[in-house]
Amino acid sequence: MRGGAWIVVALAAGCALADATPSTYARLHGTRYAVRPVDVPDGGVEIKQDLASFRIESGEFRPMEPAADTVTGFIFQGKGRFRFEVPNAFELAQLRRFTRDHDITAIDTAFTTLIVRRSSAVTPPFAMTFPEHDDYARNSLAYERGEESIKDWDVDIDARVVAGMLVPGDDYFIADVKTKDFGWLRYQFEPWDAEEVTLAKLQAPDTFPEIWVSADRASERDAAGFPTSDIHRLVDVVSVEVDADLGNHRGQLLIGKWDRVDPDVPEPPRQPLPDPIHIKARVEMQVLVEGMRAIPLELHPWATVSAVRTADGTELGFIRDRVGERYALISDERAAGSLIVITPAPLHRGQELTLEFDYELKTYNYVSGRRWYPGPVDPFNDRHTGRITVRGPSKFQVRSAGTLESDTVEGNRRTSVWSVTTPTKMMAFSFGTGKEESVKLEGAPEVLVFGGSTGAVFGNMVHNVAVDVARAQKWFQEYFAVPAPAPKLRAAAITGWHGQSFEGFLQLSQLTFNEEHPGHTEAFRGHEVAHQYWGHLVGWKGYRDQWLSESFAEYSSLMFVQAMYPKERYFDAIIADYAANQLGSLKGGTIYQLPFTELLQRPDVRADLGPIGAGWRAGTYRVPYGYYVQAYEKGALVLHTLRTALSSASKDQDVFRLVLQDFLREQSGKAACTADFQKLLERRVPYAWGPFFEAYVYGTEIPTFAWKWSIERQEENFFLIVSIEASHVPEGFQLPIPLRIEFQEKSVRYTFLNMEGARKVFRVPIPGVPRDVKLNPNNAVLARIEPLVPKLPDRKLDPFAAAPR
Repeated sequence: MRGGAWIVVALAAGCALADATPSTYARLHGTRYAVRPVDVPDGGVEIKQDLASFRIESGEFRPMEPAADTVTGFIFQGKGRFRFEVPNAFELAQLRRFTRDHDITAIDTAFTTLIVRRSSAVTPPFAMTFPEHDDYARNSLAYERGEESIKDWDVDIDARVVAGMLVPGDDYFIADVKTKDFGWLRYQFEPWDAEEVTLAKLQAPDTFPEIWVSADRASERDAAGFPTSDIHRLVDVVSVEVDADLGNHRGQLLIGKWDRVDPDVPEPPRQPLPDPIHIKARVEMQVLVEGMRAIPLELHPWATVSAVRTADGTELGFIRDRVGERYALISDERAAGSLIVITPAPLHRGQELTLEFDYELKTYNYVSGRRWYPGPVDPFNDRHTGRITVRGPSKFQVRSAGTLESDTVEGNRRTSVWSVTTPTKMMAFSFGTGKEESVKLEGAPEVLVFGGSTGAVFGNMVHNVAVDVARAQKWFQEYFAVPAPAPKLRAAAITGWHGQSFEGFLQLSQLTFNEEHPGHTEAFRGHEVAHQYWGHLVGWKGYRDQWLSESFAEYSSLMFVQAMYPKERYFDAIIADYAANQLGSLKGGTIYQLPFTELLQRPDVRADLGPIGAGWRAGTYRVPYGYYVQAYEKGALVLHTLRTALSSASKDQDVFRLVLQDFLREQSGKAACTADFQKLLERRVPYAWGPFFEAYVYGTEIPTFAWKWSIERQEENFFLIVSIEASHVPEGFQLPIPLRIEFQEKSVRYTFLNMEGARKVFRVPIPGVPRDVKLNPNNAVLARIEPLVPKLPDRKLDPFAAAPR
């Protein structure tokens, strides 16, 4: 032992400390650890936390400087062993994908460094003694890891620890461990998440953080190790009132504009600049945890918070690290996404609380998503009402979610007030100059589109957008046999490269007001309209189920394009594009490609793509766009495959359409999960759908069918003999695959071959000798189709034979 006298620091997990304040955060943020280390006792120690265990064999501890009389962390350096168990088969597949080790069954590796932080008191085995008086100094390693956490993970560990000290029962635990086989790994137990346990890795600075394994805590996993619980909320936001002052915002719409010094040498488009707007947000909430003194919230990292108050004007302390102020290459406004509000007295479960926030936010001509105003952790299913007041230059018109209450101009300033009276997931507004077009189709709500054109203009582009939005809304309403969710649908142009849908309000990229790309343009506009059904009318339970929003909206928009332009075959072309990306083929249907299209032709890149059922975790640092490719493109192909398969079930009914109608009716106003959709499908069409979902939603391999065909003649009768061998499919997998048969007189016949098992031979009666036979025409199902080549017999090689020249 080193040092003088000793004291025991072993407070119970999750105790609330009355003197933990923002000053506690400042002390923790100093990253000071004991200068003189503590030896590991003979026999070592072991720390177990759910799926993780850290066996510390020999070396030295350095405890963190106490804050609020609590030691919340330590650094160990020496010899140890880290083991992490994998809870289920899905997560095992994820681990193997990230590690590129197809034989791994668990993480079991030596480590040399361990940095542990905890919201309650921590000692190495949680019962060891530390020096009562010791010298402390900033530990450079711990400081670097903490800074990386804020910059690259958007996790302020010190703020989280302080918040946990003020929430009864909180047992937050995080450990960075430097392993022999995998480098730095991060284990975290976050009780505020729906899935509390994660094992993660950041491969390099400024890259996509990889969540290798994610699981519920032990008490909430089912018998097979899968998650069962929802997020554990601390507060429930009931209502939000926002007052936004645009100041002198320029409201630029410059996407697609070209500035040329030399008219013969084009330069990149001039980019718009974000300007600050000042926001006052009044958030009414209900407290869900007895005795808590910290309110954990999320807010956009570009928001600079100046004050937090109660409804009576009492100033409250808050914790929010402005990490950008410390680094030249990061904008000064950049902060951690967390906002921890500290209350002077404990709150009570069921208590109604109103907080007021003042902050400045740099933005373009819109705010969107959910983080632009304060909300709870993982807020997408936290529904609330609201009101938005926007004050700005009179030249700017405002469009917003909700209903317009008033729009007044005094001098050169305009005030626009909008109200959201039906509980919603999120609110948004945009502003700018331009004009508005109204389109009202019979039997459908009015569509109002506001925007302007800044690029190559093809006629009245605002009108074009309005027509497509109105036609999409009417088509969805009729196809789904469900009235449009909003009595009036508004849309507005934003200075962005994306679109987003809110209830009754769409934000559409300025690009779609600038130029037309036949098929793709209509699909983009239709996609956001489809979110009125998929995403808003029917929500998603968690990130693993978010494809129920994105994939369903994308495929719905493609069906809309197919219905509007059957002769142009835009639908087939886009499906061909998506299939080419999945199969690594150059045989796409259009020349309209995203930046990563070429990369997806590489097998190693496609192998990095995770399954649809992994949600955003489908990406890796090598393929950070994995979620987009899987949720938007592969998900649409899976629904196309399902539509094809269901078309074989009945010639008289559009079974796929009936399934979607059932799903919308049964899940309206709910947060659905993938299992809900599978159960409905099994009820409507009794079939072994489990392997289908296992292959296409939870798996990454593409089913492969090798095939050949021949003709058999018996007197005047002809038979088409089709042999198929399946691979890369789970046990029990079945799939009806369409077969196109073209005869000499150019007549065409279609039939389905119900492929099941590893090998199958089909004998199809035909009227004569075919001119051509094609399995899976027009990418009807997502599959790799290959010629069936006879296997050559194995030959014994003479090791002394001369090599061929």
